[in-house]
Formats: sequence, structure tokens, C-alpha cells
Amino acid sequence: MEKTRVLHVVREAEGGMKKHLLSLLNGLDKDKYQLAVGCSFDKKTMDDLIKDGVSVYSVNICDGINFKKDFAALKELRAIIDDFKPHIIHFHGAKASLVGRLASLGYNLKIVVTVHNFPNYNNMNKVKKYFYLTINKRLNKKTDAVIAVSYALKKAVADEENMPPDKVRVVYNCIDVPQIIKEPLKLREKYGIASDTLIIGCVARLIPSKGVQDLIEALNILKGKVKAFVFIAGDGPYKEHLKDMVRDLKLDNVEFLGFIEDIFNFFKQYRYLCIAVSQRRLWHIGC
Repeated sequence: MEKTRVLHVVREAEGGMKKHLLSLLNGLDKDKYQLAVGCSFDKKTMDDLIKDGVSVYSVNICDGINFKKDFAALKELRAIIDDFKPHIIHFHGAKASLVGRLASLGYNLKIVVTVHNFPNYNNMNKVKKYFYLTINKRLNKKTDAVIAVSYALKKAVADEENMPPDKVRVVYNCIDVPQIIKEPLKLREKYGIASDTLIIGCVARLIPSKGVQDLIEALNILKGKVKAFVFIAGDGPYKEHLKDMVRDLKLDNVEFLGFIEDIFNFFKQYRYLCIAVSQRRLWHIGC
């Protein structure tokens, strides 16, 4: 019986979106599915995927709008589709789904999109917002299924893009449980933090929509009232701006750790309060 050929496409990415995609590629039944990925991952990741039986195509989908690069990526994707001949093409993230669905026009394919982040329409000017919304609404009509990684994301996409809610399915990101059973990082000891100081952790890609700036502003309000130390794990284009905020507010209780490979050990701190920051809301997910 012929295997179902599935092509996954993602922009240049690290962190959660990359891990999510790798878990799919590694976990899907290779006896039922012939898998390929269009990406710009590092060489080691690509080599590991090839060893695992995944066809790897190099395609550079940049973040943000760059018409020259986007047109080049569109042509690369059409060449990949012609070569791999997928039955299903699965796009991850807003940029990959925008360029990728345009590249898929004219092909008889089943199209799936996974939404990993909130739409950023509120931070766009009117012309850019109209451009994005108009194209996405038209492409949504040619999309067979949309997956959101949370119910909040499902509502945001359905509301912003006038998409029927029953077309959006919520599928949470998976967790590899064996990774959790490890010794925790000892940040309290390493940074000499007193036992009566509350450790607060934030894990996020450092972009405005994650709301890490709100956490920093909250620390400034609580200065002198609450003994707390904040560790921020993650990287992104907003990192230097956030560091500038910390410096300008003269906060000495914030440490940027950068990208952490083993994030589960970061979670397992003493008396640790983990905060997920998204869309200008703070969600307490564990103490």
C-alpha cells in the first residue's frame, strides 16, 4: 500500500515551534507516512532527520516581510512540491503558512496549518494589517484544517480572520516525560539568592506579543515591597530592548539566561513559580 506523503514546512525557527515539529517528525509512523520537511535548521538537526528516514529540503523562509526573500522561498517551495509530490502539506507558523499556501496554489493538495503564536495584527499599521488579513482570509478558504496549540489561540484566529470555529482544532504540544526526570538546575545557589527570596521564572520567545515587558514593569512596581528574583529563559529580537528596560529601571533582580536546551531542568527550581507570559496576560502555571 502506498504511503501517505506528508511535507512539513517551517520558517527559520528555534525553541517551541522547532521542538514541536521535530516531535511530529520523529513520532509519526514511518510505515504509514513518507515524511519530508522544508526548513533551514542547523546541519546536525537536518542530518539527524535524514538518518531517521525524513527527506530534508533546504528552504529559507524569513521572519517578517521581505518581498525578495519571500518570492525566492515561494519558488523553492514549488520546486520541493514538484519533487516530493506530497498528498498533505503542513505549515507551521504564520509566515510559513502565508508563503507556503501561496506556493501551493494550483496543486491538488490537502493543506494543514498549525498556529503557534497569536496573530500580531494589533501591532501592524492599517495598510499592513489589511494586506495580511485579506490574503489570509482568502487562503483560509483553501485550507483544509487549522490546528491551534491552545483554545486562546483558536479564539484569536477565528475572531481576527473570520474563520469558522469548527474549522480550528485544538491540539496541545506534547511533552517528552523522560526528559523531566533529571537533576534540577541550582540557580539559587549559583546566583547566591537568599532562601526567603521568591524565584520567578519566565520562558518565552522574546518578542513583544509574549508580554515579558509587562513582567519587568510589574517588578518595578513591586520594587522594595516583594523579595523576588526573576530568571528569563529564551531568546529573540526583543531581547536587547528588554535588557534596556531592566537597566533603565535600575532593576538588579533580573537575569537573562538566553536559550536553554534542557528547559525541564529550568522548571524544577526550589519554591519555583513558573509564569507563562502571553498576549499581555500572566498565567500562573505552577508553584
